[in-house]
Amino acid sequence: MSLHSPGKAFRAALTKENPLQIVGTINANHASCWRSVPDIRRFISPAVAWRQGRWGCPISVFLLLMMC
Repeated sequence: MSLHSPGKAFRAALTKENPLQIVGTINANHASCWRSVPDIRRFISPAVAWRQGRWGCPISVFLLLMMC
């Protein structure tokens, strides 16, 4: 299989790895989640963003747990 086009390379990687790991996607997810969080809550805990990415949970769940 010739991998001359980006589409062919992507499809080959997708069949080889499941799930396909794409560099930078977790950072983009965190950035989009931070936009929806009020400014004051962004500084509660630096570990919140790490937990959100590790467990795939919405950030609001962790903010609610931390405030209880």
